[in-house]
Amino acid sequence: MPASSEGRLPSLVGHDLDGLAHVLAEIGEPADKVRLRSRQLYHWLYHRGVTDLGAMTTLPKGTRVRVLLPQAQAGPCYAPAASGLLRVG
Repeated sequence: MPASSEGRLPSLVGHDLDGLAHVLAEIGEPADKVRLRSRQLYHWLYHRGVTDLGAMTTLPKGTRVRVLLPQAQAGPCYAPAASGLLRVG
């Protein structure tokens, strides 16, 4: 994913379902759960307007941790920011 025009890494906000599924697969979400989790994440971001992963109670804690914490074999991670979730690694 390219950096934004402000030099920051892109937010999860702005991804469609396929984009969110790609992000989840990239960070190590089990393949059989990627579609469900991307739909859950999409719902929280676009229907409820929530960007705090801690508040996304329908997402399993393991998924939320994978999104927030860097893992050597899982690829990039994402962290909360004022404008949404930013890629940090």
